[in-house]
Amino acid sequence: ATARLQGLGVQPNGSVLISTSYQGILASSPQPFVRLTPTGSHDTSFQPPSDVTPVPSPSGPSILVQPDGRVLVANGGGQGQLSTYSFVARLLPSGALDPSWSVANNKDVNALANSLQLLPTGEVLVAVPPHRFAGPTALPTGVGVLSATGSHVPAIAPLLLENGQLSAMALQPDGKIVITGSFCEINGTPVRNLARLLPTGALDAAFAANCP
Repeated sequence: ATARLQGLGVQPNGSVLISTSYQGILASSPQPFVRLTPTGSHDTSFQPPSDVTPVPSPSGPSILVQPDGRVLVANGGGQGQLSTYSFVARLLPSGALDPSWSVANNKDVNALANSLQLLPTGEVLVAVPPHRFAGPTALPTGVGVLSATGSHVPAIAPLLLENGQLSAMALQPDGKIVITGSFCEINGTPVRNLARLLPTGALDAAFAANCP
């Protein structure tokens, strides 16, 4: 079978991180998440845990390289199974787990992050899809925020209806967040498919796109 590349990130030294949902992305590796050197050869020194694999996502990056070289991964758990390392993992530049990152495993077999964005504060913006079987610590459907160490920041939690879904999100220079997808309300206010959020997570009433 032909592997379709579904995740891409570039580290500060020019190394390239690539992933696919298909095992064996390279002939030289059985793993779906690998690193290439700046010249394109397989870097065998990069050995992430086997159940840390970026989620294929149309909503935005599932591999996010921080300015310090650490790697945030919207984690699909290898083959879509519940991962030991939770739905958002962070790796050191070497591929080893970052011991300073701790995200509570929300015990949700559909615990996936559709997209990641790094905020200027060092916090991480997460597009959270609907849950099939949500545990008590599951993030609400919509946009979640994790601290620089991985803990949930509940004060910033714009809520979509249960079946709402984000297809893309973008961070403006002023910290406001533009989101689009399939939804009809946010925080109880009717708004359809395109909205802008304030840095607090509240709906920006000054933005009225009036999408169908």
